[in-house]
Amino acid sequence: MFSRKLDKLLLMGSYGKCIPVQCLDALKEKLPLIGKKAWLTVNCNEFRITDEFSHTHHDHLIKVTESELEIKHIDRKYESFGA
Repeated sequence: MFSRKLDKLLLMGSYGKCIPVQCLDALKEKLPLIGKKAWLTVNCNEFRITDEFSHTHHDHLIKVTESELEIKHIDRKYESFGA
């Protein structure tokens, strides 16, 4: 899924429309298990997620809001996306 060079991925707008909620659920569970300090943010106003939450899973912070899914390794907590 990831090459050695890819460790951050931001999907905004229309890309988010292509990701079904079931796939987002799979990402929440499996992305923290790949053995990398991954960071994935998917931002889309089409999600219509009503169960907002934030928790930690295998050293990754997982935050879900009505328009965003963010999975971020705890070592990157204070890192900005442009860095």
